[in-house]
Amino acid sequence: MDRRSFVKLAGAGAASAVAGLGLTACVTQAPSAPTGDVRSYSAVGQPAVSFDYNVDVLVVGSGMAGLSAAMLPVESGLSVLVMEREDLLGGESYESSGVIRVCDTQLQKQAGIGQSPSAFWQRNKDSYLKAGLTLANRAESMLKSAPEWLDHLVDEYGASFADPKSYKQDGPVDILVSFSGLGDTEMIMLPLRDKLAEKGVTFTTEHECVALVRDGTGAIAGARFTSGKAGTVDVRARAVVVATGGYGANQLMVHANNPDQELLGCCSRLSQGNALSLCSSVGAATADLNVSIMVASDVPDATWWGMFAPLINVSPAGKRLAREDDASATAEACVADELGFWWSIFDNQMSEGVQSASAAKVMTKRADRLVGPCDTVSDLAAAMNIPADALEATMEAFNKAMEKKKDEEFGRELQMKSLKAPYYALKQFPVRSSSRGGVMTDEECRVLDELEKPIGNLYCCGTAAAGSVEGLSTCGSSGFIAGRTVVADLTGKE
Repeated sequence: MDRRSFVKLAGAGAASAVAGLGLTACVTQAPSAPTGDVRSYSAVGQPAVSFDYNVDVLVVGSGMAGLSAAMLPVESGLSVLVMEREDLLGGESYESSGVIRVCDTQLQKQAGIGQSPSAFWQRNKDSYLKAGLTLANRAESMLKSAPEWLDHLVDEYGASFADPKSYKQDGPVDILVSFSGLGDTEMIMLPLRDKLAEKGVTFTTEHECVALVRDGTGAIAGARFTSGKAGTVDVRARAVVVATGGYGANQLMVHANNPDQELLGCCSRLSQGNALSLCSSVGAATADLNVSIMVASDVPDATWWGMFAPLINVSPAGKRLAREDDASATAEACVADELGFWWSIFDNQMSEGVQSASAAKVMTKRADRLVGPCDTVSDLAAAMNIPADALEATMEAFNKAMEKKKDEEFGRELQMKSLKAPYYALKQFPVRSSSRGGVMTDEECRVLDELEKPIGNLYCCGTAAAGSVEGLSTCGSSGFIAGRTVVADLTGKE
């Protein structure tokens, strides 16, 4: 689907609230105009403040984190305004693979999958610590809150996911995929957006947040936005939630914090690090900025193919690179070995399997990078410009390991099946994905200063915050946590 159709799919009521025509066009739930003296308010590095609107909760950013942060506040009767820089809602989340790493949800329990959040954390925490993540407690709290967020997303907002029974045989037990499969976030995010609008959330697009507003005590009291259509817009809010994404596409920030990754491209142009600039300007601390940014394939769907069907990832020389049932292992190996690209070799088990829709979409969209079908490994090698003997040796070793159900070379555990002709191969390139460092928060998503004390009325979630390490999962769950904290802080209700 063309992403530009995103705002056109809502019902009539929601459409008028998210049409993206500027703040004044949000007619269904327009924020109230503030009253009173504003001389005590200031925006860092900006001219005098003159508030245009007044709300209880202002959410900056409309990806999965921002939309999830709006849930509990609007359900608690608070007025909520979500403001987005781009001309469409959804942010990076809408362009993602749609995979959510989570366990112990009702959907998984109904499918007979019973892994607990604690077991999930124990299984994965070493990889986070190995990467240098110091805020492991934040990552842990986000991952353990993910099941509650996901169940709420399904029960209250109508998000639709594929039945885990369809892929639990030889497949992953700790992920959920959109109802339509890999690469589709529509069945998750469209119902969420529409239900939020029905409940009273106001949305506006094409407004870039350029400064946070403070009152006379130094507490956050709103934010300033600029818009090509509306000019400067000041919004007063009792709570501001910053959910503007990471900094992986900001080349200056990458150069300063992750210089060994600055020559890599980025999977999205949207991760510009706005949250770091905004929150740092009011004294927020940052953490783990020097932790390497996650790397992945520039074809998001294909990153996850190895969990749903057998495939082998090989270097330009035909050598196997890493375990294929780990979404980031091959990209990381490609970067570590200073390779420009890799090939994913697959067969009809992928193109006709449970993720056949994803395979068909990628094979059509990336036809210029696809070779096959090939009836022999020799033909495949020729099409890939790889020596036939090298690829044949790699394929033979892989198939033997799969037949034995034991991958001694890399430790693959899922989809332990041999490949059979006809063969296909897809060329992929490593790119920067989610940054793991960001604004420092406590476990309730309150932004902290250099003394690790909360900055009044300011919250941060998603990849904008340090410790958000698992894509949509920790984006959504941290947004949910932020929303819950806002409700508690503003109403006194837990």
